[in-house]
Amino acid sequence: MISYAETIRTLNPTASILHLSGYVGRSGMGISSVVLGLMGAQTSMGADTQIWSCDNDASVAQVCQDFNQPRSAIVTYPTVGPARLCFSPSMLRAIGGEAGERFGVVHQHGMWQACSAAVNRWRARYQRPTVLAPHGSLEAYALGRSRLKKQLASLLYESRNVRSATCLHATAAAEVRSFRDFGAKNDIALIPNGVSEQWLSASGDAERFRRKYSVPLDKRVLFFLSRVTPKKGLPMLLGAIGDHRQRLRDWMLIIAGNGEFGHREELEAQASALGITGAIAFLGPLFGQDKRDAFAATDVFVLPSHSEGSPMAVLDALAAGVPVLTTRMVPWEDLTRHDCGWWVPADRNSLGDALVDISSRSRQDLATLGARGRKLVAEQYSWRLAASRSLRLYAWLQGLADKPDFVI
Repeated sequence: MISYAETIRTLNPTASILHLSGYVGRSGMGISSVVLGLMGAQTSMGADTQIWSCDNDASVAQVCQDFNQPRSAIVTYPTVGPARLCFSPSMLRAIGGEAGERFGVVHQHGMWQACSAAVNRWRARYQRPTVLAPHGSLEAYALGRSRLKKQLASLLYESRNVRSATCLHATAAAEVRSFRDFGAKNDIALIPNGVSEQWLSASGDAERFRRKYSVPLDKRVLFFLSRVTPKKGLPMLLGAIGDHRQRLRDWMLIIAGNGEFGHREELEAQASALGITGAIAFLGPLFGQDKRDAFAATDVFVLPSHSEGSPMAVLDALAAGVPVLTTRMVPWEDLTRHDCGWWVPADRNSLGDALVDISSRSRQDLATLGARGRKLVAEQYSWRLAASRSLRLYAWLQGLADKPDFVI
């Protein structure tokens, strides 16, 4: 295996690495954390990196502060038309000109946005390697959403982008299968996401969190942190809590995250119909120390999703020493393999059975599971390890190193 130092030396010193993502601000949620975490670790290992995005300056300034990055690390481009489409004529011009010429590799994060058209232009202009990380965008559930928009995007730019990518980046083995099911025949690099040393070594204040958000001291906490959107499976979870409301009378579900498509209002109505309104709190998004304090107050983190790539929230929870309950639509079999959580079928009854088991466990028992999860993440899921693998991948794609053993 090539060492970190050897990896850096083999990279062409005149060729920088471009990470391209529609959004890297707080609104980007998990993908933002991935892009900034990977880029930051690569930079710390000597690589010359930059991020291009369509975020506004205020969002970028905030996220640079969150991740301790210089403002110059992220270049923003204005958009035309619907903001979420990320169509930027100025980015298209820049990537095919002098600004784009300096890069030896483009690593794209996310799909179905017009940033893919910019990647297509760069690849055709310079005949250099591109890496595409869909981050769950090719999972069956995700493909079934907004079909017409995705069909149009495929015709305009995405089909060409997937077909022509030099390598696909999977963050879990399940994603490899999704790529092949989609028909992609490209090489695939399996590089899991990671957590930073700062997050692993940080601490939170459970009492401060409970005081700030009025969480009773006698309530045990189930914590959800992600977008509040139909994909996340929260109706199943609320149904399971309603089925076992007496068994879970000492527990409280805290839901943190931005709402989409009016889904929060739907969940509030469901909770009222089930008679569990008092057992659920909606907090909106949490960042920084508030997020760390929330994990300190949490007994079990829950993510009942219908589909995920490799969610950062699970890594964050485990790194904070919190056991995780999630579904088998989330690629985290390690929860059962390392006995640090519950990995169950994505249905109401299975979630209910897991909640009954959780409610029977002591706080010490749950803390023991959380400690196993933290050990697993510290040993196998660091950003430094992910950065090392990605740099080896870039070196191989540029003809500067042998094919890595994690490339399929």
